Amino acid sequence: MKSLILLVILLLAFFASSRAAERPPMRIGLFSDTHWTENPKSFQKTEAALKVFKQEKVDAIWHMGDISDLLYVKAYRHYRQTVFPSFFPENPPDELFVYANHDLLRRDALGGVEQMPAAEAFETVRKELGVPNAPDDERIVKGYPVLIFSQFTANAVKEKK
Repeated sequence: MKSLILLVILLLAFFASSRAAERPPMRIGLFSDTHWTENPKSFQKTEAALKVFKQEKVDAIWHMGDISDLLYVKAYRHYRQTVFPSFFPENPPDELFVYANHDLLRRDALGGVEQMPAAEAFETVRKELGVPNAPDDERIVKGYPVLIFSQFTANAVKEKK
């Protein structure tokens, strides 16, 4: 019995290693809760991480939600036009963005915070950042299938995908 179990484990290990050989390894840099503001100083940690990502030659950079503190269009533009290109002027890594609750918020006329409709807010983020993916999307990144869900994706949609 032990021989049979060992044989099954060896076959599974062989199968897994042969499947892994079909795909190149992928190096991913992850951001979460960057909470950028219109103040360029809010990008200091992002810039430090991008420096490491460049040194490590990542294939992809994934932003895992709460990209800005509020829906700051100037912050998105600053990242896309100044920060990111200063680290990756040529051959940039693929980027994916996951949307979360702070990516829906903006200041209202009285200085308070209001939540925008998700479709409108996420379209603003996509436009200003040049984001390649929709809030709920499927992508192939370096041969690997990737499912992307916003914080607000219904469980039924997640289960279906």
